[in-house]
Amino acid sequence: MNLIESKETYLNELIDINELHKRALSLAIDCVIDNESEGQDLPIVLTSYDDICKDQISHLLTSFCEKIYPNSGISFKAHNLFLFGTDFESTCDSLIRNMRRYEQSYIYLADSPTSFENLPSGLFHIVDIEYKNVTRYKNTRKGDVPQKKYVDEYGADDYLSGLFDLVAFGEKIKVSDATEASNLLFDECNACIIRPIPAPKGAEYSSKITISSPEWEKLACVALRRYQHRECGDGMNWDISDEGWKNVEAYPFTEKLLVPGTSEKRDCLIGLVTMNINEGCLPLLSTVLRNTMMPIAQYHSSRSLFCLSVDLSKI
Repeated sequence: MNLIESKETYLNELIDINELHKRALSLAIDCVIDNESEGQDLPIVLTSYDDICKDQISHLLTSFCEKIYPNSGISFKAHNLFLFGTDFESTCDSLIRNMRRYEQSYIYLADSPTSFENLPSGLFHIVDIEYKNVTRYKNTRKGDVPQKKYVDEYGADDYLSGLFDLVAFGEKIKVSDATEASNLLFDECNACIIRPIPAPKGAEYSSKITISSPEWEKLACVALRRYQHRECGDGMNWDISDEGWKNVEAYPFTEKLLVPGTSEKRDCLIGLVTMNINEGCLPLLSTVLRNTMMPIAQYHSSRSLFCLSVDLSKI
């Protein structure tokens, strides 16, 4: 189960929590997802003057992190982080003294995000819980260009859009359903665009993809196989329907690749093996294909792939 699925399952299990607190917890978990996908371990600071709110959310966030990272060796116990200082030097001195005095943690509590404006930018994730609103962002030093405040929450709706993060330079491509995503990927193939297909943020490709796998995984497999059409005359008619995936298993080749314009590395599909599995028959190796040209995310012809088909019973 990937992080977004784990988040949704965890949130759905909570019943005695109001909507504001649930949104705050959701955004705090989004910080964990960002850390995972960007290869960072930035601490998360929950800021609010409501101590009961902070305690409840931090307790739930701690429980989530301990479930996800049971053997990490990291402390997820929330600590208060009171920074005293009105300028850069005094606030940094306060932070250093605090870190020396207390056990370092992944989660901190503070009354206000204001004092974090005197620290270097990008040291902490801030989840600011106000009376009727919650926002999350990375701390930005006063005078620096303000970092973007994240207003959306990661969820299942991001799965399909995530397939296009290697080509969405500037504005992110938003996809609402599988049909729309399939059409965009089909257009890419017709335009001879061959590229790795990233997993959504917070997710990775399964070791085996089948009829019961998520739509985004099957879409990525279908899209990659289309590239073999000009060489092998096959692949354009495969889709993500149950009929298309009946008795089919796909084994992906993946590689961690950098998303352009970010520090984020994403699990990307660069090839796959497809097998036909029929009860009572030996498995049939249908296709093997792999993107063999680097750098990727460029325009290439379909000859940057190799493919083959062979009956295992004859090996």
